[in-house]
Amino acid sequence: MRISIVGPGALGLLLYARLRKTAVCVELVDYKKVRIKRLSCDGIMLNDSQGKKSSLSVQAGLLPHSPRLIISAVKAGDIKKSFARIRKFIGGSYLLPLQNGMGWEKIYGRFFPESRIIRGLMMRGAALLGENSVRESGRGEIFMNLMKETPEGSSVLRRTAALLRSAGFPVKIRKDMDKLIWQKLVLNSALNPVASLSGLSNGKAYENRRLRRIMILAGREALDVAEKEGVKLTFSVEKLLEKVCSSTYNNINSMLQDLRAGRKTEIEFLNGYLLRIARRRGVSLPVSESLYRLVKTLENRNI
Repeated sequence: MRISIVGPGALGLLLYARLRKTAVCVELVDYKKVRIKRLSCDGIMLNDSQGKKSSLSVQAGLLPHSPRLIISAVKAGDIKKSFARIRKFIGGSYLLPLQNGMGWEKIYGRFFPESRIIRGLMMRGAALLGENSVRESGRGEIFMNLMKETPEGSSVLRRTAALLRSAGFPVKIRKDMDKLIWQKLVLNSALNPVASLSGLSNGKAYENRRLRRIMILAGREALDVAEKEGVKLTFSVEKLLEKVCSSTYNNINSMLQDLRAGRKTEIEFLNGYLLRIARRRGVSLPVSESLYRLVKTLENRNI
């Protein structure tokens, strides 16, 4: 099965490197000719979670070449632009999006029917060390399932899961994707902005008593929004944050990576998404709104 990975950021490079090591037919798709040329010439350096380094050659191009599966590793705010550019080359491909947050599903609906979308969640961190170098953080799973089940889609789903498992990703096909996506939204909306605004890794931010308290309050606000939307989540925010921050102690989350690089973050699809629901339902989210405004201020200063 031929796979195209759209977006050569930290997650895209990690996915490519691990799949490339298994001899899967995989390519990177990027809109920057200069970056494509450098990646093709220099290859990728993978620093995996066990401390091992691997150098891998890269097949990269401006457009996908008849893939059966497209894995989207672009930032949520870049989905529309990225997929409008390659629309004519999507064909009958299936899509596996691995974005943080919520609210981007409708954007993909402009390019793929529901029957060809595999909803996915990546629970493993990655950080760019350079344009062609990536460091893996943790050993988290990938959760996935079809948005709309069909016999053909079920076959593609099983093959996708098998390929990712062979590349070293524990994959679980789950029926409760809605709850899992909300759970990750709660986590990311609480952890990412606080760690980013403090400039600290996940673990170091969590160790700070005051920062930890802000995370917990933001997480509880997100839980309240989920309940208003009819999603019953029973986990403890405190225990989830402790578990994740411990397993990704040294990880610099993607929002902080974006702020340091002067890029737009995914705050609109995290705390921004929660705030839009809260306004519609007449609910106040003082902590989440403060975090949202502070991150937007830094974004606007950088861009």
